[in-house]
Amino acid sequence: MIERSMERFDLYPARLMGDSAYGSAEMLGWLVHEHGIEPHVTVFDKSARQDGTFSRDDFTYDQARDFYLCPGGKKLTTTGTLVNEQCNDALSRQQTRLRRMRS
Repeated sequence: MIERSMERFDLYPARLMGDSAYGSAEMLGWLVHEHGIEPHVTVFDKSARQDGTFSRDDFTYDQARDFYLCPGGKKLTTTGTLVNEQCNDALSRQQTRLRRMRS
């Protein structure tokens, strides 16, 4: 429906409000990265695991040493990549591009 509105009516929404049907990671990625639309939707919470793997709640944070421990006692490591910062930068670039198109 979004792409149809863009094609037929030359409408390029900056924001979208929707129910949880729009809350999957794939849909959110499509809205933000492909169309630069700021989503205001309920996000699916998949933190509770049913497949035998650890959930978020299974990890404990060691504040004194500033890291997380898995239930097996191993330190959770990171690649150092700030995922949210990258998403915010991509969203800003997309929104700027779409604003220029609308002008």
